[in-house]
Amino acid sequence: DLGDDLILEVEDSGPGVSPEVAETLFDKGVTTKGQAGRGFGLYLLRQAVTALGGSITYGQGELGGALFTVSIPKAGKEEVG
Repeated sequence: DLGDDLILEVEDSGPGVSPEVAETLFDKGVTTKGQAGRGFGLYLLRQAVTALGGSITYGQGELGGALFTVSIPKAGKEEVG
């Protein structure tokens, strides 16, 4: 909870995401698992977060693996003014 936004961070200590995959990471059907019928989770997450007016980013975390940061504007706030 930070100011006007809800911030969520998810990090792991795995190998991270290769630079080749990172550019298309949120595209439908992109997977690091190498199996057909996968690669929908991050795509659907981005769709949901965008629909809420938020954003999702990927980077390398302090543990050496992937770090995803989701920022979603707080809903239901009364505007002051």
